[in-house]
Amino acid sequence: MKRSDTKARDDQIVARYLADESCRKIAADIGITHQRVYQILIKRRVPKRDHLYHPSSASLLMESCRNEIVAAYTKKKSPSTVVDIARELGMSSRTVSEHLKKWGVSVRLWRIPKSRTDRWVLMYVEKKMSTYEIGHREGYMQSYVHRILVAAGVIIRSASERVRLGKKRSKRVKYRTDGRSTRRR
Repeated sequence: MKRSDTKARDDQIVARYLADESCRKIAADIGITHQRVYQILIKRRVPKRDHLYHPSSASLLMESCRNEIVAAYTKKKSPSTVVDIARELGMSSRTVSEHLKKWGVSVRLWRIPKSRTDRWVLMYVEKKMSTYEIGHREGYMQSYVHRILVAAGVIIRSASERVRLGKKRSKRVKYRTDGRSTRRR
């Protein structure tokens, strides 16, 4: 490409960028990579645009339901938990918690009810369920179930006890029960 053609192309890139066209769109139209468009803009000392905040669909949903969420969370008689609100909206509890903090609502310390702890202990000790099975059934992560059981004073099974019960540590790990090692020789 001739130097005059390159200069004209670069002028066109700068003009389109200053007209709020995206670098990817400019690159696609001209037939170069978006990285090259950035290089040309830097070489020409064109100031970077401020990136506009594009809220996610979860954020838009949260903002549209803001008053209802705050009211449900802060009501005096039987307030909703972050987990309940998250399940209802179909999103993570962390997203709900972060938005409540952003809106100035003090998030309650989450304590698991004694009845639920007792139920998990019963499932683990008497029904011989694994922490994974309990978490999967109750809708919690395995690590959280493990932490609650340890805090309740339950002695967690060793690997050999898990093998004897036919329990697996996770979906990816397979334990042999025929007494042979799983390592290749």
